[in-house]
Amino acid sequence: MALASWKYTRGARGPIGKIIASVISPEAKNPSKNNTNQKALPVITALYKKLGDLETRPSDISQVIVKQKRAGALDSLISITARVPKGRPLEWTAWDLSRASRGTPYRLSDCLSDEKKQVMTFTFQSDRKRDPRVELIVSASDKFFSFTAKMAIIGVIEADTSYQTIVAFLSIPEQASVSLVPVKKQSALVAQLADQYHKEVIIRLPLEPAGKIPDDFFGPIIMVHYTKEAIHSIIAQAMTKVPNFSGFNNLWGSRALEDSRIMGIVCNEIKKAHGYFIETRATKNSVVSSVCENIGLPDKEIDAVMGEKSDRADIEKQLRNYAATAQANGAIIVEAPISAPFVAALKASVPLLKRNGIRLVPVSEIVIHKEL
Repeated sequence: MALASWKYTRGARGPIGKIIASVISPEAKNPSKNNTNQKALPVITALYKKLGDLETRPSDISQVIVKQKRAGALDSLISITARVPKGRPLEWTAWDLSRASRGTPYRLSDCLSDEKKQVMTFTFQSDRKRDPRVELIVSASDKFFSFTAKMAIIGVIEADTSYQTIVAFLSIPEQASVSLVPVKKQSALVAQLADQYHKEVIIRLPLEPAGKIPDDFFGPIIMVHYTKEAIHSIIAQAMTKVPNFSGFNNLWGSRALEDSRIMGIVCNEIKKAHGYFIETRATKNSVVSSVCENIGLPDKEIDAVMGEKSDRADIEKQLRNYAATAQANGAIIVEAPISAPFVAALKASVPLLKRNGIRLVPVSEIVIHKEL
């Protein structure tokens, strides 16, 4: 049953109704040992497994057998109360739990949500009349999920980025990646430092833009009229100057990214080097995705690019927004210029990210291993 088809009810409606008698059974906390009808209820076993997958602590789960008056007769109800960790969208939790009845005689017959109190009540009804109803009441615990999503940070070195700031970024204990332009003098040194700090290195490959090439850039650029041999030579030189690389992304390239011949050659060279390709600021008519799919090269577009002149407070706000996007989509890749305010904001944001189950990972973990 799709999430959108559920009936949500705001308010304080009691989940159990008028209880005539309730019996708390020691066996109820372990469905496999119940001495009642519960032993034959695979839906309860499935619910406990789902709760375990959601990192719910055993101490946050309780179960009670309820005798409830319905239509003038006593009706059995097995009521499970669980407090699941915070830091994950409520819809995700609801979706997981709603599917627990699959493969059992039970079906989800009702789902009530009190948005103000952040409490959800699921009711499962069996097709067999002799089976008791099963109710699951879910609220948030004081614990946060250990993992809800991935965030990959790609640090970009600007012209005014100091060596000390670069070292401060690379020395952050959490995983991150750094993108290096091969012709820049400090790129080889930074690549070596990144390797020492166990950070992933990405080669920032200059590709022909639609507009004018900046006057202060000196170095080979892959142009759309270049031969296959010329492109091979430029990429080979880049790999020599930036050792220990994991993948490539583009510097400019609004024209080259739309040329299937050029990107076919570039992507095949990257595949030979066992790399991946990250597309920064993809153009409307980019052919990168289709070319990579055809040859089996892992690729992905940058999800967000942080502004160059942001202050620390603004960067922290952006990181919180990116965390929410990551939780909604499962993963996010963020490109950011390396600066002192960015390094300070990232260090300050790490505890918040961890509490919300956001894991900082190298880019390859999202591009190559796209599943969570």
